[in-house]
Amino acid sequence: MPINATCQQCGATLPVPDEYAGKSVRCGGCQGVVNVPARAEAAPNVPVAKAPRARPVAVPVAAKERPAPKPEVPVPKARKAREEDDAEPDDEPKARTSAKRRPIAKRRRESVLTPTAFKWLSLFLVTGTVGLGVLAYAGWGASRKNDGTAFIPAEVPPAPQPDRVMPVAPPNLP
Repeated sequence: MPINATCQQCGATLPVPDEYAGKSVRCGGCQGVVNVPARAEAAPNVPVAKAPRARPVAVPVAAKERPAPKPEVPVPKARKAREEDDAEPDDEPKARTSAKRRPIAKRRRESVLTPTAFKWLSLFLVTGTVGLGVLAYAGWGASRKNDGTAFIPAEVPPAPQPDRVMPVAPPNLP
């Protein structure tokens, strides 16, 4: 019979197998850590009366004071003659163009390429590369048929004749 454990973060009641008694497990809803209570060995089946829940007493909360609004900083107007102004240093700090913060960047979208699509794309690229290699080799080899441009060494030793024995110089012995 499974043990019922309650998640402290989301309040979900989880049926946990007996083998996890006294251990920690993860909640399926919020992924929080839930401590599973140890199983009582021989607990008698005596019904326990539930105690009535105490109602919370309403406590008046003081109203939060709002901070005073920030004074607006006047934005300087654009000037037509910038050349004259460049010689003088600016004593006034430049005001922000907007008091709002930039929005928080959205999470990166998950990869559009699924594992199956990745396998097919890889297969296509490998097959295409091999095919182009075969075509390039076949085309290059066909254009280099012995038309006189093939590499031939300057001195080619004569091929040995089966009925003639080639003379070999005697070894120099000390």
